[in-house]
Order: sequence, then structure tokens, then C-alpha cells
Amino acid sequence: MLDIALDTPLTPEQKEYLSIALQSAEALLTLLNDILDYSKIEAKKLDLENIEFDLRNVVEGVAYTLANRAEEKGLELAALIPPELPTNLLGDPGRLRQILVNLTGNAIKFTEKGEVVIHTEAVDEKDDQVQIRFSVHDTGIGIRSDRIQAIFERFIQADGSTTRKFGGTGLGLAISQNLVEAMGGEMVVESEYEKGSVFSFILGFEKQAQKEGEAKKNVTDLRGLKILIIDDNATNRIILSKMVEGFGAYPHAVIGGMEGVEALKQAREENALFDIVLLDMQMPEMDGEQTARAIFSDPRKKTLSVVVLTSMGKRGDAKRLQELGCAGYLLKPIKQQMLFDALVKIMNEKKNKLRGTGRLVTRHLVNEEKRQSQLILLAEDNLVNQKVAVALLQKAGYSVEVVSNGQEALDKTKEKKYGLVLMDVQMPIMDGLEASRRIRVHETDGAHTPIIAMTAHAMKGDRELCLAAGMDDYVSKPLDKRVLFTTIDRWTKKTTSDEKTAPHTPTSTGSRTNNSPPLDIKSALPRFGDDRAFFDEMSADFLANLPERILEMKSALEKTDAKALSRAAHNLKGMAATFSAEKLTEFSRVLEENSKRGELNQALHLIASIEQEAELVKEFLLKINSL
Repeated sequence: MLDIALDTPLTPEQKEYLSIALQSAEALLTLLNDILDYSKIEAKKLDLENIEFDLRNVVEGVAYTLANRAEEKGLELAALIPPELPTNLLGDPGRLRQILVNLTGNAIKFTEKGEVVIHTEAVDEKDDQVQIRFSVHDTGIGIRSDRIQAIFERFIQADGSTTRKFGGTGLGLAISQNLVEAMGGEMVVESEYEKGSVFSFILGFEKQAQKEGEAKKNVTDLRGLKILIIDDNATNRIILSKMVEGFGAYPHAVIGGMEGVEALKQAREENALFDIVLLDMQMPEMDGEQTARAIFSDPRKKTLSVVVLTSMGKRGDAKRLQELGCAGYLLKPIKQQMLFDALVKIMNEKKNKLRGTGRLVTRHLVNEEKRQSQLILLAEDNLVNQKVAVALLQKAGYSVEVVSNGQEALDKTKEKKYGLVLMDVQMPIMDGLEASRRIRVHETDGAHTPIIAMTAHAMKGDRELCLAAGMDDYVSKPLDKRVLFTTIDRWTKKTTSDEKTAPHTPTSTGSRTNNSPPLDIKSALPRFGDDRAFFDEMSADFLANLPERILEMKSALEKTDAKALSRAAHNLKGMAATFSAEKLTEFSRVLEENSKRGELNQALHLIASIEQEAELVKEFLLKINSL
């Protein structure tokens, strides 16, 4: 609520008081989380996940989360991710994010001028694995050699004097070191007093299996464009050049406004014109606005697309730059996807009108256009939480409808299509887990509405329970707006941009080529709260439902009802996945996708495979339940 209040009209005095209250609340929450984390570490109860994640989203998200802190101190904050680095990985993104937030937050705290940069690079790569070095570089006060080991002790800071300048609990680095070690790495520190520090660690990750139809696609919308980068910071020039190369465009980077103007002049003389200029706002001698004026003073450059990049946006900048003729205005640190979306929009608009007559492309405009088509259903019984979530979502441009329990959420999803559901886990009448299960049962025509759990609990097994109920992800309370919007954007992007995969038929008809069991109890048990009695009870229900599901499929095929067949396969896929019955899940998934496309030529073969695999699952479950 404090965060929302700070977005309302306030006097300077009111803003100062609310800012102090917010900082105090965040400090207390950080302290509580750190103590809980360290107590888990000491009790050896620290559990690591091994789930699919996008490395670029994690690293850029850390930089984005901490951008305000860096901006307040006038620092450059950047994240360098080579375009060739594998980013679709398996691991624990939450703990990786926690380590990077701790290290980057510390770097910002102890740096008064200069820059903080998060580097990532592959140090060893195989077909299915990659070793990545993460490092956080700063130009801060550094650490005396006799204090380097001490900073990793609990409640200890590099400056331990009674007159120390910097606050903090002294737990962040101790936790980060333990997390790195738990993930199989080692924290390394290089520091020179009063010249800066580098904290680095190497972690190994499995690569995600390449899914058919999801081979890496080269973007073509910006391919072949010539882009001039003007920035006095060498790190930013490298990062922007790498991003532009990743878009299939050709970058040319220079260090200042005068050099940029000269590069444009030379390009005209050589008849090799630039399409876009990426222009840093904060530069010595000749800042971004002065450079833009110099560029547009030449009538021949009036249609050149100039995008201003700033780490210190001020009210009035956007309006003034738009009137000057600039095409875009984006805040640092720049996310690759945001830059790509903005440049694509600028080039599309350029085809239809002269530069300077359209709207200035900003991150808000790009996000607003994505969000206008998204209607969100919020299921939350607590009125205060309702107000907070609705205020955050509406300010971000989303349309929101609110219900107070799971039954109402279920009824609403039957009435209309939502872009996403935010579902509280604990609610009266029907809780969020049960509501999610029933929503999945009633989904038709292969539809899938992303459901994001909202929970105040981050205990062991929570994620598994949410996923087993059919939810896609979860966010913790109290809601952090940056985390909330990153999660929403991730899932709404999936629903709007997923492409159809190529038809796929399993190579096996269900006969086993090895002695592996038809389901994995070890991976399934956490979905049942590690309660074996509950698992046995639910497996009996599962077995009782199998014949009915198979009969449903056969009946749908006899009637050549592709929609009904897809729906039945979808239901069985969800049930089988809950019990980690891998082959049964896979056969059902392929049948669902083929039926969704109306392709029934393999359906009889697939149903036979499902029936055979179901019999193996049944024999296995009856055997282990009787032991």
C-alpha cells in the first residue's frame, strides 16, 4: 500500500515520510527472509528446485529490480549476456536470483560513482550441460585484504567500525556463499581497496530438452538494419552491440555525441545510411538531447529514427524529445526483449508515416499495447490484498475482475475467456487448489488459461502442490510489483506467441525397451505432500478413472469428434503427469495435440498405446500398494 501511495500526488514532505516507511518495511522483510533462509541452511533443510527457466529473464530481471537504487546514486547498471549463451536451462532460478540480487545490491550500496555490471559467460559447454560463470563487477570502495574472509561471516560487514557508513544485517553474503556451495559452486572475491570488487562463482546447469517445433528461431524483423550506438560507457556499448547482433542487425558503436554526428555524416557520404540511432542521454561534453538536436539540425536526417536511452528519466523529458523528433525513449538497464519490441514498433510505424508525427515509443507504450487485450481474473478473499492487487494491475494498464472464492472463480471462467487468473491458495467455500483442478477439467478445445498462485507460504512442497493442481506458476505475498508483472508478462506472452508444433508420433507403441517402472513414485510423492497413504488413496481413484477415460477416447474416435478426443486426452495427460507416469503422459500429449489439429490418422494407434501403457501402470500400482 505504501508503494501505491507513493504513486499518488504528494507534497515533498509526505513523499519523504512515506519513502522512509517503505524502506523500513522492506528492510524488515529482508531481515526476516534472511534469518529464515539462514535457519534453513543451519538446519540443513535448504531444498533446491530443478525446473525449467530462462537465464536471460533471471539476470535481466535482477538488473531491472535494482535499477531504481542505481539510478538514485547516479550509477550505470548493466547486465551482459552473450547472445550465444544457452538460456533455456534446468535449475533453481529463485536461488540464483537471490544470489545475484544480494551481490548486485551490495555492489550498488558500496559504489559511489561509476558502474555495476553483471557478467555471464560459458566456461564449458556440452550437448546437454553448460557451466556458467556469473560475476558482479563494481567500481566501489573495495575491500581491504584482511577483511575479505570476514565478510562471509554472519552479521559481519566489511566496515565493522562504530562510525560505519553503510547499513545492512551482514547476512546477505553469508547466505549467498552457502547457496552457491549448495548448488555446487564456490564464491570467489577479487578486490582492491578504493578501486572496486568482483564477486564471481561458476554453476553447472542442464540444458532443457529441445522441443519439437521450438528450435531456436532467428528474428527477421530487424535483420539487415544498420544501427548506430552512441554511448560514453564502454560496457553499455558492448551490451547494446551484442543485443543488436542478436537481432540480425549491424551495430556500429561510438563513444560520444560529436563522434556520432561525424559517423552519420560519413555514412551519408558513403551512401551507407543508418536506420536507427541508439543514443545515451547522460554523456559528458555533449549529452543525448544536444546530440539529437545536432542530428535533426540537418533536414536530410529528419526521418532518421533516434531512440534515447537513459538511466535517469525525468518528467518532461519524453514530451520534449518527442517534439524534437525522437522516435523512442527507453530506461536503462535495457532488457533485450523490450529493446526488440520497441525497435520493431518504430520500424513498423516508419513504414506508414514520417518520423515525428507518431507517438513516442516508450516501455510504457509497448507494455500498454500488450496488456490492453489481457483481461485478468483476481480470486482473493482478503479485502486489503484485493485492493493492493487491483491498484497495481490497473496502474499497469490491465483490466481486472475480482471474485472472493474459488467457486466464483470457477463460475467466471466458465462464462468468459480470461488472459490469466491470479488465484489465492487459501479461500473459503473452495480453495485455490481445488478451483484450479476444476478449471482444468472444464477447459475445452485445447484451451489453457494461465493460473498464477498467490501464496503467503513459501514452504517445501508448495510449488509441487500448485503445479499438481494445474497452476502454472506462483508469486509470494506481500506482492512485489516487479516480480508480479514479470511473472504475468512471462505467461501472457506464452499464450499469445506460442506457435503450433509439428505433428509428432511416438517411436514406441508402448512396449518397453528397458526395465524402468511405468511411473516415478519419488518425483510424484511431493505432489501429495510426501504422504504415502494419501498417494495410495489417490492412485486407487486414478486407476478407477483410467477405463472411463480410455472408453471416452474410443467413443470420440468412433464419432470422429476431434474436439472431444482432444479434451479426453488432455484430461488423461494431466492425471498421468500428476503421478509421473512419463510414457502415459507423452502418448496422451501427442494424441491431444494431433486431435487439436484435426489429425486423426494416428489416433487408433495412439489409443492402443495408451491402453497398453495404462495396463502396465495399473499392474505396477496394484503391486506396490499390496506390498
